[in-house]
Amino acid sequence: MKFYDKVQVTLQSWKWGDGVVSARREAKVPYGWPAGGNGGRWGSVILRWSKDVNTLIDYRYARIFAAPKGEPGRTKEQYGKNAEDLVLQVPVGTIVRDVESGHVLHQFLADGDEFVVCQGWQGGVGNMHFKNAANQFPQFSLLGEPGETKEVELELQLLGDVALIGTPSVGKSSLINAVSNVKAKVADYPFTTLIPNLGSVKHREFTFNIVDVPGLIEGASGWKWLGNQFLRHILKASVFSFVMDISRYEEGVDEFSQLFDEVLHYMREKFMQSRDFGGEISGIDFQLRKEKGQLFLQVRAAMADEQKVLMEKMINIVLNKQDLVDDEEIVEEYKRHFLAHTQKYIKNTFGILVEEKELPVFITSAVTRQGVDSWLDALQHYLQYDRDHISMLLFDVVPVAAKPEGHIREVTEETLPRLIEHEYLEETDAKYAKVREVADAEFCRLGYMLPWGNDEAELWFWNVMWKKRFVQKLETAGIVKGDIIKIKSLYGGVEDRYIRY
Repeated sequence: MKFYDKVQVTLQSWKWGDGVVSARREAKVPYGWPAGGNGGRWGSVILRWSKDVNTLIDYRYARIFAAPKGEPGRTKEQYGKNAEDLVLQVPVGTIVRDVESGHVLHQFLADGDEFVVCQGWQGGVGNMHFKNAANQFPQFSLLGEPGETKEVELELQLLGDVALIGTPSVGKSSLINAVSNVKAKVADYPFTTLIPNLGSVKHREFTFNIVDVPGLIEGASGWKWLGNQFLRHILKASVFSFVMDISRYEEGVDEFSQLFDEVLHYMREKFMQSRDFGGEISGIDFQLRKEKGQLFLQVRAAMADEQKVLMEKMINIVLNKQDLVDDEEIVEEYKRHFLAHTQKYIKNTFGILVEEKELPVFITSAVTRQGVDSWLDALQHYLQYDRDHISMLLFDVVPVAAKPEGHIREVTEETLPRLIEHEYLEETDAKYAKVREVADAEFCRLGYMLPWGNDEAELWFWNVMWKKRFVQKLETAGIVKGDIIKIKSLYGGVEDRYIRY
């Protein structure tokens, strides 16, 4: 079974629901009247958190998801039917990232959380709404607003409160089986775990999650074996539990420093390349602090003139498989040797001195459950009472852009050559033409709904813009007859539109 934790999909809210031009003519009625109805609104595409979904496999085989279409308007003053929204379910921990810009659009962190990716816009307006004293029978209607298309990347970061980190065959799967409701594969050969396992633990009436990632080896942060592919799942955990195999003796002593170096290297590389925290990161610094017999790893980023704390993780160490060493003296000797090696590593790496009693080390056996409750007690107390909000990695989510407020600016130099190249304008006609970009919400909406080429519709449009004093703004900005207006698109995946003034 393959674990799908990152997929790229295309989401669409279709354009539909145009207004219609129609006349009402009935027997014994001497005069007809305009009777074209409005088009229906089409559906939005909404991503919603669901507790019943825990992978992204549903998005592996179907890559395009489109919301239902609203119906066009009808004759006899009948409106088209509005469409339902398309609701797609994602697991908690999913990050929504825009493919084009690379920005994080949303994080799913809470029960019932939802995010509108593609907005379902207004349907068209039928000709029945344009009747007035001067125009008793309008011969135009408005189109529905364009639909949106967005390519997004969905990335699943399992929300484990505790991450089990270790080399292959140290007993991580056995531990998670012993304390949680998951039944991970266990075998007597390396790399048994090929996909992350997420288990729920209930200890002393408190429930938390543990994630077991595939075994790491030296070089994992550089894409060796499976390490880098799944290391991102540990970043949301509040606790890093490094699991060692006590039965490996001398070989196991060195594993902690190797694993810690791999995790630090991975986080440094990942964050230095990231633009998800509101600015460019010029450096990553790691600090290890001790408090009340516990160790905490703090990740700091240098951004502009400030140091930003990205996250803080509690660190503890589990010396597992005590049942394979049937001698307490050997266990104690191994522990002393391991603590001495770890103290030296911490001093060389972080520049702080940690005494033996300040190192949170737990000797356990997943088979006999010896020492497991002491380890769970420490996890439960921290998660329930002491956990800080910065233990979870929170991205800077880019807010959805508000509709523009009405700027008008000249963009002739960068736009006119492209219009000539695409034969929108003859080069002789464009000799004295200027191009001005308009980004006013109402002007742009009507500009996309108007059936350009219909003289009556265009006259209505410019009359509306005159009454709202927008034509005066254009002329104040220097626009003259023959100039080109670039109507800024308010809709994702829809190109800007150009009209002659």
